[in-house]
Amino acid sequence: MNTEMAGKRTGRRVVVYLTAWVAVAALLGCGGTSGPELGKVKGTVTQKGKPLADVDVMFLPERGAPSSAKTDAAGNFELKFNDGRPGAVPGKHQVLITIPGTELPPPTGDEQMPEVVKPPVEFRKQVEVSASGENDLKIEVEE
Repeated sequence: MNTEMAGKRTGRRVVVYLTAWVAVAALLGCGGTSGPELGKVKGTVTQKGKPLADVDVMFLPERGAPSSAKTDAAGNFELKFNDGRPGAVPGKHQVLITIPGTELPPPTGDEQMPEVVKPPVEFRKQVEVSASGENDLKIEVEE
């Protein structure tokens, strides 16, 4: 056998072995989603017993990266970790809820100012996220 043909066979074997190695590594989890263990977190944000829609919910853990969500029309939310996975790092969290304020439209000269202009409101609360099971939280925002 000539050396040129032997070199091509060796090169093909290397490609086959590397491809097989990458496939096995992917199946075993190497190169997959990595990061801390997360506890699933969902909940409802209310004020005076009524759901708060379109408010920002952020969970800031004592250690690790935050998780966040926006409430739907019924005040419900499901947290997503900063890498897009559902949940939050287990442990104590400072919860920051931001209720948007009333925005002023640009003046045109003929319009009246809105009667009530509200600035954004922030509400803080401390909660504990468990790694096991599902954390279903009811957060009542004070006025």
